[in-house]
This record gives sequence, C-alpha cells and structure tokens, in this order.
Amino acid sequence: MKKIIFFGTSDFGIESMNEIIKKYNLISVVTNPDKKITKTKIKIIAEKHNIKVFQPSNLNNTEFINSLKKLNPDLFIVIAFKKLPEEIWKIPVYGTFNLHASLLR
Repeated sequence: MKKIIFFGTSDFGIESMNEIIKKYNLISVVTNPDKKITKTKIKIIAEKHNIKVFQPSNLNNTEFINSLKKLNPDLFIVIAFKKLPEEIWKIPVYGTFNLHASLLR
C-alpha cells in the first residue's frame, strides 16, 4: 500500500484527512506548531489514530526534511497548507497533490 503524508492545518482539510485515514496508508501528518495551549484539529485526529505528527516552525529545516525522506513516502497530499519548498514537494515517488480552496472569478 502506498505511503502517504498529509500536510494541512485548517478545518477545511479534516474531512479529506479522515477519508484518507479510512482508505489509505497515512503514515504521517505535517501541521502548524501548537499555539500556546491549543492543538490543531488535524493534530488531534492524527494523534487519535496514532499517526506521527510533524510541526515544523521552518519548512526549510534540514532535520525536518531528512525526517520526511526517511519515511520514504510515495505521495504527499497538501490541503490548505503553506507553500512547500521544492526540496520537500519533490520527495515522494508519485509527487505532491495540492488542494486549496479559493473562490475564482
């Protein structure tokens, strides 16, 4: 089964993340660092399912990037997250899929 890493922070990604958890091999989640005493809902769901969580304050951090590479992911799914550096989005074998909600007129 393909190994997937999910990147997301906002509530917009929760339903998609839950479906990925049900149907696929979600091996890790990347979300924003906690704010004082609150966790992102994405992190709460990941912890509930014993999924490894990364919360980098700097996406260009070499240690963080190497940690992602060591997981040997097949696919990244990015939903309502920050712009990923090229070094990160090029890691997975099958690439990176980005979904972002925006109103286009």
